[in-house]
Amino acid sequence: MDKFNPEKIFAEVVAGRTPVVLAGRSAYFRHLTPFNRGDSSYYYEHFIKRCESIGVPTHEERLKKVKQTGEWSDEQENEYLNAQSYLTNLQKTVKTLPLPSQVAEMKSQIKAASEKLEQISSNRHAIIGVTAEQFADKKSNEKFIFDNIYQDSECQKKLFAPDEYDELGINEIGVIISAINSIVAAYAESYLKKAGLSRLVQDLISISDGDAMRFYGVPAIKLTYYQIELLNYGKWFKHIFSDPKKRPPAHIQDDPDLLIEWSTGQENASSIINSNAQNVAVVGATDEDIKAIAGENAVSMDSLIKKKGRMRGAEFAKALGYK
Repeated sequence: MDKFNPEKIFAEVVAGRTPVVLAGRSAYFRHLTPFNRGDSSYYYEHFIKRCESIGVPTHEERLKKVKQTGEWSDEQENEYLNAQSYLTNLQKTVKTLPLPSQVAEMKSQIKAASEKLEQISSNRHAIIGVTAEQFADKKSNEKFIFDNIYQDSECQKKLFAPDEYDELGINEIGVIISAINSIVAAYAESYLKKAGLSRLVQDLISISDGDAMRFYGVPAIKLTYYQIELLNYGKWFKHIFSDPKKRPPAHIQDDPDLLIEWSTGQENASSIINSNAQNVAVVGATDEDIKAIAGENAVSMDSLIKKKGRMRGAEFAKALGYK
């Protein structure tokens, strides 16, 4: 897609389609809704049955076979499953951490765990080869994408008739799928977050009070996935900036990912912060951590001890803001 433009993205999301040139023809990719996403499951089941009829092995069958031949072992499979579980646990844990230094360390571990899992998965995939599930997933995704490509902005007339689709070569299909996937990837990775943080969306959320019907003019049941996500991101960012006493640091206010990370950390930290305190005691926290979760005037336990020296229990509690 082109360079990020919040007005352009907003217009596409509201319209429910993205203009694109495919096979030298102007077209529109209709954005998906929870309702029409069910078609993909139908296609998947169709292609799975087709695979069964021509003898394409399932994933379970191929895994059993490569274990029998010694190409893959139970130990390797356990390593793969453990790597998956470990990464999942890290991704869950990072969402519960209150301190920026803890989050940074956990993100480093997640990166390393992701790279390890990717390597193991790549080796495993190469050994197991093509399965019925992979074939069905690929073909159902292709069919679903082609079913949502239109030649008119109202998305009423398909760009490719069924007989045209059947006559397309593998390379032609690959180019078209790649173009659509680039649109999907851009929205999924950053565009919706950036658009949700834009002044345009923030102003409209204020006017509509974040109500889907007032914001888009259509019932929630008819919204596309992108419309739902844009509204939710916009409301989240509106909430983040709603408390004048706890505004995010200036250097992250234009970065949606850092804002979400900061907001999550604030929520996680709420249980360890005394609202009356100016100093916060959190074991292992740096001054930067404490300032991030409790404000610029707060200091860490270590800094407090260094500043005050040895203190009795009552003195320490008072220094933390307890009466």
